[in-house]
Amino acid sequence: MMICVVPVRGATEVRVELQLQRWAARGGSVRLRCLHDVPPPLLDTVVFLRHGAKLFQYIRGRKPPYRNFTIPGAVLNIALATEDSIILQNLDFAASGGYSCEVSLATPIYTKASVEKQLTVFRESPIYRSSISFPLRLALKSFPVEIP
Repeated sequence: MMICVVPVRGATEVRVELQLQRWAARGGSVRLRCLHDVPPPLLDTVVFLRHGAKLFQYIRGRKPPYRNFTIPGAVLNIALATEDSIILQNLDFAASGGYSCEVSLATPIYTKASVEKQLTVFRESPIYRSSISFPLRLALKSFPVEIP
C-alpha cells in the first residue's frame, strides 16, 4: 500500500490512495475507492482514471454531480456510484490494466493523484465433478472382511 502525502497550506496534508482488488473474475465486478482526507467543504472533484484517461468524474455542486465515460471491458454502475467509489460490473479481459484516482481542491486550487494500481481480469476454472462410481458389490469384493 502506498500513500502520497503532499503539504497544502503549510500544515495541511492531502493523502490520496486508490483501493482496488488486484484480481477479478471475468463476468464479475470490482469496487474502486478513492480514499482521501480532504474536508468536504474543500473537495471540488474526484476523478477515476484508466491508463490516464477519465473513467468517472464527480464534481461538487454540479447537477447531476457525476459524469461517466465508456471503457472497454466493463460496465460502470452509475446507480451505485458515490463521490469516492465506483463499481465496474460484467468485467471482461479488456478491463485489465492500470487504474488511479485524482482529488482536486477548490481552495487552494490543487490536484493530487494516487499511485496507479493494476487490475487483472481472469477466467475462472470450471468446476469438475467426478463421474466415477463403483458398484457396492465390487467395492466389497475388493476388500474381504474376515469374521472370527
